[in-house]
Amino acid sequence: MSLLMVNDRLTLGDKFKGTVRYIGRIKSKDGKWIGLELDEPVGANNGSVNGVRYFHCKDKHGIFIRYEKIREGLVCEPREMGDGGKASQQAHLYEMKIKKLEETIEALRSAEKGEIVELRRENEEIKRIVLLLQEKINSKRADRDGKAYSELKELAEGSRRHISDIIGLVSEMSEALSRSGLARKKAIQECERHRVMFLVNRIIDGVLDDDAEAVERFKGEFESIMKKHGINVE
Repeated sequence: MSLLMVNDRLTLGDKFKGTVRYIGRIKSKDGKWIGLELDEPVGANNGSVNGVRYFHCKDKHGIFIRYEKIREGLVCEPREMGDGGKASQQAHLYEMKIKKLEETIEALRSAEKGEIVELRRENEEIKRIVLLLQEKINSKRADRDGKAYSELKELAEGSRRHISDIIGLVSEMSEALSRSGLARKKAIQECERHRVMFLVNRIIDGVLDDDAEAVERFKGEFESIMKKHGINVE
């Protein structure tokens, strides 16, 4: 089977023939699902499941099928998109972008954790060197021309070079962490922007379907995101 896209035509056996209107997850159900708008009224719904709207179609023209069970379906030529199809496709694209951004954020977090662990290790090494120098100073109070002073001077010079190298590494890591933080902040903002657009679509669907519960649920998350950025939408 070819890779299915929203608005592809799909034929399943002799009974179900229609247009793909939704691809994704369904609330309270596991796995990936295909929402199909059938040409004939032989379906089970109107594009909604348990009060949640996934696409718009006439009553008994909607059906949902598990993605992995569609093995003998024939993908035909895509047909012209209506307003409902465009909204569904746009929502699906937003969900894909959100998932990709979340993966990017997680990768940045993992990289940042690794760099922090390395910085802590180097910090402990610096502490160890300082303590060793203090022990040498306390245990060898010889005069400046003595062997003890020469050993102490040699140790101090070697330690100074090592600390200098560590400071250079810390500086490079700090710059990397700074860049990583900016990238993460930008990714989070982009993710929130797409999430807001997705929520607006869902709120509009809820209003059209007279689904007050869905409207309040999505509206609450929308208001929370807006308030975080100093925008009161109540």
